[in-house]
Amino acid sequence: MRESAQVSTAAQGCWPLARALGSTWQCSPSRACSTVIRSCGSSSWAARLQAAAKRALPVCKAFNGSSWGLHTASRSNSEGSAAPATAGCGLQANPKLASPKVCKSCLRLLPIEVPPDKGACSVLSWSDRPPPQPAMTSSGWIDEHHNGVRYGLAGEVLHEEQSPFQRVTIIDSERYGKGLLLDGCWMTAERQERHYHEALVHPALCSAERIERVLVIGGGDGGTARECLRHGEVQQLDLVEIDGRVVELSQQHLPSIGGSAWSDRRLQLTVGDGIAWAANAANASYDVVLVDGSDPAGPAEGLFNRAFFEHCRRLLRPGGVFGTQSESPEAFRQVHLDTVQLLREVFGHADPLYGWVPMYPSGWWSWTFAATDGARYRQAKPERAAAVAASCEIWSPRWQRGGFDAIPAGIERALEA
Repeated sequence: MRESAQVSTAAQGCWPLARALGSTWQCSPSRACSTVIRSCGSSSWAARLQAAAKRALPVCKAFNGSSWGLHTASRSNSEGSAAPATAGCGLQANPKLASPKVCKSCLRLLPIEVPPDKGACSVLSWSDRPPPQPAMTSSGWIDEHHNGVRYGLAGEVLHEEQSPFQRVTIIDSERYGKGLLLDGCWMTAERQERHYHEALVHPALCSAERIERVLVIGGGDGGTARECLRHGEVQQLDLVEIDGRVVELSQQHLPSIGGSAWSDRRLQLTVGDGIAWAANAANASYDVVLVDGSDPAGPAEGLFNRAFFEHCRRLLRPGGVFGTQSESPEAFRQVHLDTVQLLREVFGHADPLYGWVPMYPSGWWSWTFAATDGARYRQAKPERAAAVAASCEIWSPRWQRGGFDAIPAGIERALEA
């Protein structure tokens, strides 16, 4: 699976700083808060914030059934802050004051981080995704829209609902069978999923020193868990998925993707926050940590920041391996570069592997693996590889070597700059 609202705050002055994940900012779910959040009037930040906060609303206990609204009011420069330049749009904007009445526990779903060199109002590169589009078009095609391009399948929508976190859509396509979209973005399909799941799992599980304990964050469709549990050395797999409806609907409509994983007693399923799980787990408690998240937006946005990656490093035992999907080097070039560079800073060693998932934007995808004791993820242990390769559709030790070597020249130069 792969998974948009991002809002910036002023880092100083009279604007309170609402920092999320991994910081010392504490939440108080027992009462509503009035955290001041800054948005630029010349862009669509208010609408994006509103959409994201509404996703958080169903699990917010501070409202007690009350209605929700996003209130903005102009703030003059005489009150202590000059109008900032809006990164990304290149325009000057009069800042506005936004005070969503959402408890701090739910505001966690809107990760806020201001890079020190970006000033008071900034737009991170991975926040430019347009709002989710309707999954079904009048022509009988189910499309994902990204930067002026449509990625679609001919088929029909079988089920669609709004979960507490996102819009979940189950479809049946002519080409790839039944599939899953979240907020209008392709996640997986019956005859596509091996391209993704095999590439995420086997480079890590075939190279870690031990694989007795594995943590998977995300992956509610069950495909990553299924591939992990094909390794007999795995004794316990903790799967932490924030959206229980994704699990339930995948089990109901896409049972072949999770397969026997759902009934395997080694699987411990937790419906909850994987970011909090990583923050609270004991040091050196896992041999492998895999992040099967969606694009860095909505519920998955916090899976792409330094604080989270540092927790993942802390969780690894000596000889452990970390792996995550790291977006398309074409459709999400800057996100891809930022992710690889950050993992190298946090772990010391990290490299992207390139393959393809034809239903995803551009069809060209990447997974990045990291370790603290060298690039062990590049070399599969022969005995483990032999146990799974014969039944893989995509992965093999030779395919893996080619995937690591297939780094585009421009990406390689950018990572070395």
